[in-house]
Amino acid sequence: MPTKHTRVLKESYLMAMVPERVTHEYPPPRHTVTYDETLALARSMTIDALLAEHDVQAATVADPGEDWPGDVGRHLAGERLRAITEEITRRERLERMGLYAARESAARHQAWVDVAKLVRERVTMVDVLQRAGWPLVPNGREHHGPCPACGGEDRFVVWTERAWCRQCNLSWDVVAAAESLIPGCESFREAVRYLAEMAGERPVSR
Repeated sequence: MPTKHTRVLKESYLMAMVPERVTHEYPPPRHTVTYDETLALARSMTIDALLAEHDVQAATVADPGEDWPGDVGRHLAGERLRAITEEITRRERLERMGLYAARESAARHQAWVDVAKLVRERVTMVDVLQRAGWPLVPNGREHHGPCPACGGEDRFVVWTERAWCRQCNLSWDVVAAAESLIPGCESFREAVRYLAEMAGERPVSR
């Protein structure tokens, strides 16, 4: 029976026999179910919603937590991030070709991104959920409450910057929470504007 060592040597030998050009092209990127579903959804999202979701998934990918998001959560977030990034890139490419409505100036877009980053640092998730009237129960350094998506009574875990459902994996930062729960904050910019006012910061002009 071949040992692990001999299998590794055999695989190395076979790879060495493959032309360099082929090894650079194979295997092609695999499209997971999560990637395909996210890409299909992204096609119907506004650029504001795409940018907001991009930030949420990027933060999840960068989160080193073992219990949450864990390896599986980071992998799923990575697939969503890959799909969203592809859609943003596609729209930018069409814009350069004159086939997509031009976005606002880069400077104005960056101003929104900067304000969003600021409010994420200054407004806590507990503040947003309490402002929305969402029931929370303190539990040490965490708060627990019902999940807005699946309805579980105490599976929604809330930290200073994030909220996550242990059952359905709903993941929010403060911007996503405001978009989902605060009336009048249905878009990324309206949510950022609302949070900026909570933080006492000046929002980007309309």
